[in-house]
Amino acid sequence: MKSRRSLCALIVAALLITVSASAVQGAPVTSTVPAQDLAHPSSSTCYTVQPGDNLYRISLRLGVSMYALMQANGLSNPNHVYVGQVLCIGNTAPPPAPPPAPWPAPRPAPRPVPSACGFHYTVAYGDTLGTIAARFGTTAYAIMLRNGLSNPNFVYPGQVLCIPVPYTPPPPSTSGTWRGEYYNNNQLAGAPSVVRYNSAIDFDWGLGSPHPQICADNFSVRWTRKLWLNTGTWRFTTTTDDGARLYVDDVLVIDQWHEQPATTYTADVPLSAGYHTVRMEYFELTGPALAHLSWGLVGGFGPCPTPGFLTASPCAPTGTWFGEYYNNMFLAGGPTFTRTDAAVDFDWGRTTPPGPGVEKYLWSARWRGNFYLTGGTYRFHVLVDDGARLFVDGKIVIDRWVDNPGVEFLGDKHLSTGNHAIKVEYYQKGYDAKIKLWWEKLN
Repeated sequence: MKSRRSLCALIVAALLITVSASAVQGAPVTSTVPAQDLAHPSSSTCYTVQPGDNLYRISLRLGVSMYALMQANGLSNPNHVYVGQVLCIGNTAPPPAPPPAPWPAPRPAPRPVPSACGFHYTVAYGDTLGTIAARFGTTAYAIMLRNGLSNPNFVYPGQVLCIPVPYTPPPPSTSGTWRGEYYNNNQLAGAPSVVRYNSAIDFDWGLGSPHPQICADNFSVRWTRKLWLNTGTWRFTTTTDDGARLYVDDVLVIDQWHEQPATTYTADVPLSAGYHTVRMEYFELTGPALAHLSWGLVGGFGPCPTPGFLTASPCAPTGTWFGEYYNNMFLAGGPTFTRTDAAVDFDWGRTTPPGPGVEKYLWSARWRGNFYLTGGTYRFHVLVDDGARLFVDGKIVIDRWVDNPGVEFLGDKHLSTGNHAIKVEYYQKGYDAKIKLWWEKLN
């Protein structure tokens, strides 16, 4: 009986152990994450970032990789986690491992290459990188990058800079006038405040202003024009108060860009026959303001600087004519082109202009020359269609400045032996164009 009881006790004990083991085996595992940090326990495990945490420690605590945490929470930087941020990891299959880094490693993106050189600019006295950039519509940094400069203050006169933008200067005037661009600063910077056309660069503003929209002090001007010039060495002369620069075919020939009283400078430039672009730049600081430009052939033909083209003028050798042709009927402004003419004897008809840049119906011309004549009375003849005037030693001898259909006019003049200055002026107004000048000695 006692043994039966012992056997029953053993059976009950075994049953209790089995039940207990089954209970223990089926009990849920408690997460190490605090209960308040769990969210949707059936689908994911979440964790609130605590002070001192980093993504590596959190990944160990949650039993996942850092990459899985970053992918599940949309993180791009493993160092960007903050206290109070809630990070979750789903109960789905673990994310795939990140792809292996390519080999060889990709090269870093190349440094941007500046644009090609638009044109070259020679630094002039008074230039800075900022004023150069403003003048051509770019930035100082772009010029530095293009030219390999490390210091924006290290530019010097004569230095040639590559300007990394295309630059198309305004077309020079070919109509016998100068295109003048007026700036309300003394560095030709930005867009001009005033643009107008001037018949000549011959200004003396005193203490005043060149235009109501331009200040009396601290202004600058750029004049541009195309000139027709004969083959030879041409002397260009500037007189300014204050600074001036002169370019012929974009070559700097006078560089006096500084404050100064009225001062004259010259430059001799050899040129071939044809159109040449002339550009004069000028600035005024304070006080009086004036700007003048003139030009003439050295030892040959050229515009005469003496009013009236008197006998003593050295600007044209004996026996030759210096012709100036204007694209208007009034000899106004500067000539459209100039040339040497062996004689004033032309018949252009109705369709042929006298030269480049001149309209065939409305234009004018002036011829000047020095001629050696023996003493006596001379009869001068002018056959003209349309108007003409003849001057001998500055005195008018024939004055027919009216429309004429090919009429001959006469004028007598008593002259002494020696050189005499003869000037003839002419205008054409529609249809036929002709003029012929000759003279004969009466006694």
